[in-house]
Amino acid sequence: MGRHPQTQRTFALDAKSISRQAEHVGQLLALVRTVSAGSFSAAARHLGCTPSALSRQVAKLEDRLRVQLFHRAMGRLVLTQEGEVLVREARLVQQTLAQVEATAENLAEQVRGTLRIQCMPSFASTQLAPRMPALLAAYPGLQLEFELSARCPAQLGEGVDVAIYSGTLEDSDLVATRIAASQWCVCASPAYLAARGVPLHPDELRAHSCLKFGFESEWNTWRFHDGATAVAVQMPASMSASQGDMLRELALAGAGIARLARYHVEDDLKCGRLQEVLADFNSGEYEPIWLICPSRLDMSPRVRALRGFLVDALRDAEWNRSNSLS
Repeated sequence: MGRHPQTQRTFALDAKSISRQAEHVGQLLALVRTVSAGSFSAAARHLGCTPSALSRQVAKLEDRLRVQLFHRAMGRLVLTQEGEVLVREARLVQQTLAQVEATAENLAEQVRGTLRIQCMPSFASTQLAPRMPALLAAYPGLQLEFELSARCPAQLGEGVDVAIYSGTLEDSDLVATRIAASQWCVCASPAYLAARGVPLHPDELRAHSCLKFGFESEWNTWRFHDGATAVAVQMPASMSASQGDMLRELALAGAGIARLARYHVEDDLKCGRLQEVLADFNSGEYEPIWLICPSRLDMSPRVRALRGFLVDALRDAEWNRSNSLS
């Protein structure tokens, strides 16, 4: 027996309405992703589509709302006043959708899908990479994507679920969980120290070739304790690099003295490839290492699985003294 004609017509109208609303939401998300990425091309790379497809979505949104969202001048995308208002509201839509997805994951309680991780390169290579096979063995439905950057973001960008960074965090709406803590270590190769001498006091570092990070960071302030006096030295550098891995390689090659995280050079110190200097002046402070995520993803099974795994896996590492922090 067929459906009543009125029932068929009502269902068709509802389906059309749902399709139209889904298209409208897609246009709003295309706008948010374009603004977050800075261009149609960058957003398209993240989403796996063409810049023209994204541009058409935003153009449809402008036509439907009868407003101009961007000043398109000199190849740059600058939001109009109306565009700024709409992006602010569209971000709320994006957050609500993410929360709905996280809630659905919680109902299923299954750790599966893709987890996108942004992390310090040195921590990723020395601490994450060796432990990831065990994580995937525990959660075979999980896929991992890594984006490596030495700089901690104030906000997580498009396509990033969690970030792992150390040091002082800026105030934001992100949720941060301490997963470990590590000291810093001032070190150089035996060959460098044989040629240039071993510094016996922090003041003597100014006569040496020192290596530092090539961007503004608290990591470039070398902190010591001279008796009861705290000493902070802004080091002049003979060479700098954007990543700790390059600074480590320079130190191993005998290029100078570097201040690196102990988790990064622990094996080098044990094997004698690097030698710690000024250990008597070490401040003894442990810098926290954080797992950071948006509040909307804090209870996601994927995030909780990674967080719990890393806390357990790093607990017995020799360099980790997370309980030393209050």
